[in-house]
Amino acid sequence: MFTGGLIMQKIGPVKTASIGGILLGAGFYLASYTTSLIWLYATYGVIAGYGLGVANVVPISVALRWFPDKKGLISGLVVMFLAFGTFALGSKLSPALIEAYDVTTAFKVLGAVFIVVTLIAAQFFRYPETAGGTQAGAAIWGITTSEMLKTPTAWIIVVWGLSIQIGGLMVIGHIVGYAMSRGVTESQALMAMTVYALANGVGRLFHGWLHDAASGRISLTVNALLMLVGLLGLRYLTGPLGYAGLLLSIIPVAMAYGGTVAHYAVLVATFFGPKYFGSNYGFFTFPGVTAALIGPILAAFVYDQSKSYEVAILAGAAVSVIGLIAAQFIKNPGLKPADVK
Repeated sequence: MFTGGLIMQKIGPVKTASIGGILLGAGFYLASYTTSLIWLYATYGVIAGYGLGVANVVPISVALRWFPDKKGLISGLVVMFLAFGTFALGSKLSPALIEAYDVTTAFKVLGAVFIVVTLIAAQFFRYPETAGGTQAGAAIWGITTSEMLKTPTAWIIVVWGLSIQIGGLMVIGHIVGYAMSRGVTESQALMAMTVYALANGVGRLFHGWLHDAASGRISLTVNALLMLVGLLGLRYLTGPLGYAGLLLSIIPVAMAYGGTVAHYAVLVATFFGPKYFGSNYGFFTFPGVTAALIGPILAAFVYDQSKSYEVAILAGAAVSVIGLIAAQFIKNPGLKPADVK
């Protein structure tokens, strides 16, 4: 996503989305010829993964230019449907194709679908123009990624996002085992993950809407609180309430985790401008990757040391408190030029 933003600054959103879609589809198609792990890593992992990241940054970058007064809502909508796309294709269509045919066919069909759909959709990704056919000056202010990283605000946002995402990822990878240890059946635990996926998407829209309706600080604080409350619920409600306690707890965890994605977008657009939004927003995928590495490993370490899921969950809750504190210090650095309305 980071380099996708840089590419988009050079060749525009239409070509960037097209290139990303072609790489994504090609990676899936080539993965159907996998005979070794190295080939799978190179095709599905590198080619398709890179194409996904390049294409991924385009829709939200363009949408924010069209709706500058509704940054939160439009960010939430776009990233919500990204989550739902993952759910529909990854959790529903892919298993159906594999069951009906085989893995090889599934890779080929999905690869073809990705190329066709993204090439068609990419043609609509155009920035708004003024009556004279040029982009409005107010739409193109902004600072570069290197300039952004010199501001304390950017790093406080990183701390905020990392703490919430690490807290959530410390739990999600172990939720099935934990739920079963508290008397929930395996099928119920797996169904809870479907609920998690849907709540993840809804949480993105909710937090985007809240950002517009209230204020950034309130929305950021609510996001961190949801993660804290959800994790504490997992610890103290799943036992006495069983499956109901699991669902009541996993929903706020999912909404909080998804909310970080929407917040990254609206904060970057608001604080650092739309001109370099693609690369700036792409930078904030790195905290997510870091959390994906640290969260599950930290949870496994805590579990190995304590032999208790409960301790790991409480450790995740403690990490999320850092996000609650960081939210109070995130403020607009005031970089927008005074002559830009």
